[in-house]
Amino acid sequence: MYYWIIYLHIIAAFTFFIAHGVSAFVGLRLRNETNIESIKTLLNLSQSTLGLMYPALLVILLTGIGGGVVGSWWSRGWFWASLGLLALVIVLMYIRGSPYYAQVREAVGASVYGKSPTPAPKSATEIAALLKSSRPIELAVIGGIGLLLLLYLMVFKPF
Repeated sequence: MYYWIIYLHIIAAFTFFIAHGVSAFVGLRLRNETNIESIKTLLNLSQSTLGLMYPALLVILLTGIGGGVVGSWWSRGWFWASLGLLALVIVLMYIRGSPYYAQVREAVGASVYGKSPTPAPKSATEIAALLKSSRPIELAVIGGIGLLLLLYLMVFKPF
């Protein structure tokens, strides 16, 4: 049973990274985009992956905890460090990413979740300044370092 849980955990992780990778690359690509319709299209592409990304993240969490129970890893520090690190990365990514991309969506006149009506686009200068933000790079660094640390903890189980 343990190996099936880990197998599902790995499949969910691949699914998550494929879906979320789209958003990461969109974020980096937006920094060089100037056409408002292209920006909206990229934002909608990124948003379209959320329906796959969040369920995959839930399966990662459930199979990770399930693997910890079945594999008797509860008493090991690396297991708890992994859960804490995952929670930290999720919170940081949400706090730093969601408001920024809501601002970008609003700036280009795209619909923003929870806001109605759709705002009028801002000036090209304001949009360009917003898109030149280092926020997508910051998010990529947070996610990348978090991923490397999680892999280290799960593969080497150092403590």
